[in-house]
Amino acid sequence: MVFFQKKNDRAMNWLKEQNDKELEKPDDAAPYSPDEFSEDQKAENTADEDTIKEKHKSHKNNKKGMEIEKHDMSALTLAAFLVFMPIAILILGLFALISWLFF
Repeated sequence: MVFFQKKNDRAMNWLKEQNDKELEKPDDAAPYSPDEFSEDQKAENTADEDTIKEKHKSHKNNKKGMEIEKHDMSALTLAAFLVFMPIAILILGLFALISWLFF
């Protein structure tokens, strides 16, 4: 029994419909060609492209990379200790147990 069988079936049917639409198009037509869009959608797409270009330029100008806030370094250190210290304690305990068994 699949939990999301109905959603899966709907998605598969949608994909089949999309595939059928793509197969009905002539071979020389590109998927989502600009001719299919209205003038409003074309203007919207160019505005989106401009904002993407501006964000990309501002990201290139940022030479520092990601800025770290005041308490980020302590939070990262604490997270690292919480992850790695139990592992280190287990490994050291394993070494101590093996050494106790052999010596």
